[in-house]
Amino acid sequence: MAPSFKSCCAVLERMAAKRKILDVPDATSNKKSCIGDKSSSQSSKSTSSLDNWGIIESISLRNFMCHTRLTMRFSSSVNFIVGHNGSGKSAVLTAIIVGLGGKASSTSRGTSLKTLIKTGCSSAVIEITLRNNGEEPEPVKPEIYGDKIIVERRITFDGQSAYKIKSSAGKVVSTKKEDLVNILDEINLHVDNPLTCLNQEMSKNFLHSKNETDKYKFFLKSTQLEQMSRDYRFIKEQQIIIQNILAQKQKAIPDLEKVVLEKEQRFKELATLQELKNKVDTLKCELAWSQVARLEHDVKPLKRELEKENLRTPKYDAALGDCKKKEVDAQKKFDDLQKLVKQYQQDVRTLEPEKKTAKSSLDKAKSHFKTHENALNRAKRHLKETQKDKSEMEARIRELKNSAKTDVEDEKRKREEHLSSLRERLQELNAKLKTTSHQYEQFVNAVQQCETQLQSNKHDEAELIQEQKRLKQTVTNLSASKKNKLQLFGSKMPEFVRRIEEAFARNKFKHKPRGPLGNYVTLRNPNLAVPVECAIRGVIHSFIVDNHKDEKVLEGLRNSIFAAHEKSRIVIFTVKFSKNVYDVSQGRVRHPRYSSVLDLLNIEDPVVANCLIDMSHIESILVIPNTQEALETMQSGSPPHNCFRAYTKAGDEVYQDRYYSNQSDAVSKYLQADVEEEIHRNRNLLKEVEEQLKLVKQESLRISSDLKQNRHEQNRHDHMKLAIMNQRKNVNIEIRNLESVEDPQPLDVKDLEDEVLNYSQQISSIMVAIEEQTGEMKTSNQVLQDAKSKWDQIQEKMKGIGESAEDLTEKINQASRNLEKVKADRVHFNEGKKKHLEAIEQLQGKSLDLKMKIEAETKKATYISKEKIVTRRTPTNIENEIKQINRRIGQEEVHRGDHETIVREYHDVREAYHVIRRRIRWSKKFDTRIASYLKEREAAYQTVRHMVSMRCTLDFNILLNQRGFKGKMKFSHNEERLSIAVQPHDNVAQSADLRVLSGGERSFSTVCFVLALWQVIQSPLRCLDEFDVFMDMANRRVAMEMIVEIALVHKYRQFIFLTPHDISALPKSPRLHVWKMADPDRSQTHLPFERVDRETD
Repeated sequence: MAPSFKSCCAVLERMAAKRKILDVPDATSNKKSCIGDKSSSQSSKSTSSLDNWGIIESISLRNFMCHTRLTMRFSSSVNFIVGHNGSGKSAVLTAIIVGLGGKASSTSRGTSLKTLIKTGCSSAVIEITLRNNGEEPEPVKPEIYGDKIIVERRITFDGQSAYKIKSSAGKVVSTKKEDLVNILDEINLHVDNPLTCLNQEMSKNFLHSKNETDKYKFFLKSTQLEQMSRDYRFIKEQQIIIQNILAQKQKAIPDLEKVVLEKEQRFKELATLQELKNKVDTLKCELAWSQVARLEHDVKPLKRELEKENLRTPKYDAALGDCKKKEVDAQKKFDDLQKLVKQYQQDVRTLEPEKKTAKSSLDKAKSHFKTHENALNRAKRHLKETQKDKSEMEARIRELKNSAKTDVEDEKRKREEHLSSLRERLQELNAKLKTTSHQYEQFVNAVQQCETQLQSNKHDEAELIQEQKRLKQTVTNLSASKKNKLQLFGSKMPEFVRRIEEAFARNKFKHKPRGPLGNYVTLRNPNLAVPVECAIRGVIHSFIVDNHKDEKVLEGLRNSIFAAHEKSRIVIFTVKFSKNVYDVSQGRVRHPRYSSVLDLLNIEDPVVANCLIDMSHIESILVIPNTQEALETMQSGSPPHNCFRAYTKAGDEVYQDRYYSNQSDAVSKYLQADVEEEIHRNRNLLKEVEEQLKLVKQESLRISSDLKQNRHEQNRHDHMKLAIMNQRKNVNIEIRNLESVEDPQPLDVKDLEDEVLNYSQQISSIMVAIEEQTGEMKTSNQVLQDAKSKWDQIQEKMKGIGESAEDLTEKINQASRNLEKVKADRVHFNEGKKKHLEAIEQLQGKSLDLKMKIEAETKKATYISKEKIVTRRTPTNIENEIKQINRRIGQEEVHRGDHETIVREYHDVREAYHVIRRRIRWSKKFDTRIASYLKEREAAYQTVRHMVSMRCTLDFNILLNQRGFKGKMKFSHNEERLSIAVQPHDNVAQSADLRVLSGGERSFSTVCFVLALWQVIQSPLRCLDEFDVFMDMANRRVAMEMIVEIALVHKYRQFIFLTPHDISALPKSPRLHVWKMADPDRSQTHLPFERVDRETD
């Protein structure tokens, strides 16, 4: 079914594309629209913008037919090729047909391509250049082919041929005939259309043909109505195939539906078995979470102790809050002075650290408040659950008390005494384990802290070493630049430029490349080096070449010298070299006070100047030293004419609607005037980096020593903890053995009463915890509100930054020193808070072991069940129930079959059934739409055919009147017949048989018929071969004048006429060109020819 659908769709798309082939006017239009009315033709010229798109500009032949080597360049209008028989005129027409994909049989020159090769040669080559420019319709892929498309076809002696489709630059784009066909379809040039290229044999057959059916077929083929008719027939055939396939699929539906019902019945029988499996899954989840519940109960006391320690945090927060307030005041004073001399962006960066600190405090306060809120909610839920358990336990005690009571035996008393002593021993071990674990966690935290500090120091040390290398390389390059300026652009740049000069000396470059571009420019005002360098920063390392061949050579040199990460800076531009600088008088920016980047640069090389204008637009960039003036100039109203951005003295970019601050140092690296000052500055930075590196290395040695000692103590306490845990394990085993002995009924009641008492204690403890959490949450809320208030204050301050002022340097320095002092105080309190937080971390270490166990068990349980399950059952009880249900499931599967196989088969069959039903419904809709669309298209086809025939009849009669003839064309579309009757004189009766006419009259009638058909096709090319061979002088003169007049009227069509007769009587016109072929010389190797314009002929 799918191939038929695709075939129909492809034909419909092709038919839609052919709508633009026919251009048929309304049959009721005035006769003045025909050939004889020049004013109508002039109107059509003004509305067309084809610009001779698709015409043949030139043809080149090698070893083709009688031509050894021939090149002809055609005019875009009317071309006459004149020569005696055997001079090679028709070979040119044959070359056009064959070169554009035509078959040898369609040329009437042979049945095989190899017969077209010149005798004694092994191959022939045809190269045709097609014009590919214009506005409407759009050219064929102009970004690939350019303004010309070159088609080359090579024919070999074995009858094979190969295509090459080239761009205007000569690059081979494709070698497929399909691409050539697509191009010819785009430009509407079909060489197999007899009206495009009418050769001698086809014209002769038409003149001597009496068969009206053949004439009608000629009419259909030339107007491409025949192809449309074949497409409609093909769609109908495919539609019948689709309907047959749909009928077969429809018959298979009941059988498939029966299979689905059988699979569905087996699937429903598995419901009971699935319930058992679901229950097993539920029990597995409950088993996993029962392990977690047991461990969570042990960690709650440690959490309460840690929460008490956290109550000390607000004191540190209060001290820090006071320091931050002072810092805010000092910062505000500093900002008030700074905003008078610096732009808005600099003030924002000054306030950024304070903003981040306030944001961090706000986030931390929110986190603390959320933590206390969650803890309070958990405590309330725990209280509710504990109260519920207590009620259930009390009900159980009342139930047991109603049962029979027995006396407690003496064995119970002895066992309890032993249990009591063991529990006391267990408490001692727990206390000892707690102390040892606390000490162990302290050393673990100390080791982790040392490792973190050591890793951070190593990272800082690596960064400092990298910075040290960079600064040393910078100093080296700057020092070398005093002798060789190219060192400024990198240590490898001098070698790269030297290799370029050597390659140019060996003639590997057509023109010497220019670059780096920064080496070709100098400054007129050294004080503005920073903004000028920022404006051309993207191309300062770039090179320029004249052509793509030079680009390839330069890329090879670049790749052999620079590493992969270095090559990205060396950009190569391909620009046609010119000796003159572009005229930018219309597009450059002009300002009475400020200069453009182009005005500030001295550029002696016009190639470099043109590249900077193209790539960096230096003629439209202003340099405005003062930032405030730059903002007013660009953003207060309209910017200066032709100016799209400006740079300040610090290198900041200013646009009409945005502003970008220069993030790097305001120092010129490549265009600076004082190299010594830059070397001195980089050497000072290098000394600072080396001192920092020395301090970091000393700190790393101290931390390594502390790390070694803490690891030793960690291992020692770890062994002590393991020994205590083994003792506690033995005591726990003995206690569990005693507790596992079944007690008489009264003992069960006693245990339950103890449990009730335990629940009461837990409830009291939880209530106390709830009160504590409530108080802590209020405190956290207050801290949160303070942090929000501070954050809002900082936001308000950032909004209040205003304009800049001058001459306040000393006051700003004093405010800066005060700010640094306040910041130092804040750092002092931050250190104190840091030590306090480290103490809290040590307390958190006590509960780390239990938390890790809980996390491990929780991870296992979450993997089994993401939703937490609350249960009071023991794991052993749950495991026994799972085993019992699994045995039952195994018995059921043996009886009924594998569950997964049955489910998979049922879903697969049901899905296949629904897919087939959907496809059948869609196919029916598609068939209906195809039938409706085909009906509409057939009606439109008949209308077009009728309009085309009417237009041809009207134009044929008008053309015959040029010679005083009368004629008639009668179309019988149902019988597919076309009769042509011509009356050359009034005293001669009309005859439907053209053979009764004289040779000249038949030729003239044929020319009129061809010209009438030309009016309804849109091909850019029309070729006629020896159209006047059978005409007498009178008919030839009238036919020639008529053809030339029509050709000259069609400004955007190309005409090529081949004739052996003299055409000196033609009117002179700059659009009429004549090629005269020399008389044939069978021994010659080259055919001489000359092009003669009608103006000088």
